[in-house]
Amino acid sequence: MKIAVVVLVSVGLMASDLPVAYDPFVIPKPSHTPRPKPTLPGSKPLRLYGIFDGKAFINGKFYRVGQRVAGAKIVQIKECCVILVRGRKKIVLPLRKETILQIGSVR
Repeated sequence: MKIAVVVLVSVGLMASDLPVAYDPFVIPKPSHTPRPKPTLPGSKPLRLYGIFDGKAFINGKFYRVGQRVAGAKIVQIKECCVILVRGRKKIVLPLRKETILQIGSVR
């Protein structure tokens, strides 16, 4: 009769001992470069703060389709953005979450 002896050995390896610096439980942050703010030559950056009843709230004033802001003509107002044209250049002002005005609080 043969008896097999099994010896369990604990290997004392830590994650820091491994040559690869990878942690599967850490979600990596996206490495993207921020998009440049839409600007027109000789003007301050254009910011779209909100869209209400067919009007766009840009840099503190309401505008409609056909009006001009900073030398560019508003050609279209959508739910998510405003499209302007200056000469042959098309400019899209997106409605971003961080620029939306809070008009009240929900309790």
